[in-house]
Amino acid sequence: MSRVIKITNDMLQLAQIREPAYQFEFKQIDLLDFILEEHSHFVHKASAQKVTAIYENKVQKKIKLNTDAERFSQILDNLWNNALKYGDHSYPTEH
Repeated sequence: MSRVIKITNDMLQLAQIREPAYQFEFKQIDLLDFILEEHSHFVHKASAQKVTAIYENKVQKKIKLNTDAERFSQILDNLWNNALKYGDHSYPTEH
């Protein structure tokens, strides 16, 4: 049931974004911290499907990004869900 609610909410938000009056909520985030936080949520989803999610960071400096964090989170969630659904789980695919 929660999947149906999520899809419905995503569709409603997409309809809102298409409206000319829609305002994105841009703010500056630390990209690596943001990805690490989002990845921690993904680890639980992956684990439930017996998949190991690996986060590997080779970047040593801070990266600031001006974005709508909620929308960006939705994009990452969609990419990771697609990786779980369609990915080859015989080797790590996330870096």
